[in-house]
Amino acid sequence: MPNGRNPAHEPTPRPRRHHRHRRHRRGWRRPRRRNPLLWLLVLLMLVVIGILVTTQCDGLIPEETSARARAFFETPIASVDIPQNTETPAPATTPKIRTEHTKANSRRTDNVRDLEALVHAGINAERVNIGASVLKWDDDLASVARAHSNDMTERKYFDHDTPEGLDPTDRLHKAGFRAKCEKQFRYGIAENLAIEIPSGRLEETANEAVRGWMGSPRHRQNLLNREYGLTGVGVSYGTWLGYKAAYLTQVFC
Repeated sequence: MPNGRNPAHEPTPRPRRHHRHRRHRRGWRRPRRRNPLLWLLVLLMLVVIGILVTTQCDGLIPEETSARARAFFETPIASVDIPQNTETPAPATTPKIRTEHTKANSRRTDNVRDLEALVHAGINAERVNIGASVLKWDDDLASVARAHSNDMTERKYFDHDTPEGLDPTDRLHKAGFRAKCEKQFRYGIAENLAIEIPSGRLEETANEAVRGWMGSPRHRQNLLNREYGLTGVGVSYGTWLGYKAAYLTQVFC
């Protein structure tokens, strides 16, 4: 028993409490009597604010429509990192936009070709803004891009890879582009996809597609890459979440 003290009779120390926040006590005050008219006025203001907020929300786009935008940006992009060079911008080569239509089938075809041409022109405008050369239109590349857009609308999917697993490089290799795009085949073919729900004129739909791609870093990288000289845009109309939609595919070479 050291120091003449019995440990059994020693009081057990209490654990210390740890507080992350401390409160400062204040003196108690007699509560003031509230004016009932003041509370009635506050309640009336809250009701008016609630009505205004509800009115503003009535015009919002349905939730399923916003899923289209999420699908657009969450879709993987076939992209490659290639050293950039400096080139002098050349005059744009854009397919002619048709303005006269006769039969229903020709109107649908012309509408597709016109939208493709507008998207191509919008992309070249963005490239000229940074001093890059314009992308020349290639009918064969456009046919491959259009075939992929048609396949997506017919088989109800939205992806760079087909259900069989063919990626953009596989599809261009199958179409015989190995010689024309030999340099790009070393790294992998670049491709951009988009789904646009038309809301007005073709120009508006094309501008929305280009703005969407420019707003995404990886899509933008494909659009402005100075190593590419040829491109093709393919459009096909189908449905997305119950809405009529334009499926767009752009291939770079």
